[in-house]
Amino acid sequence: MNNPQFDEPNAPVQVGCWGQAAIIAAVLFIFFLAVPWD
Repeated sequence: MNNPQFDEPNAPVQVGCWGQAAIIAAVLFIFFLAVPWD
């Protein structure tokens, strides 16, 4: 998952494969909490 747009030298945060996985997991977790399960 080496995307060219993340290879900029002036990027504040270097998002790697694990970074994207963590972001996706966080979004799914928030969505999971937002769903009313009753």
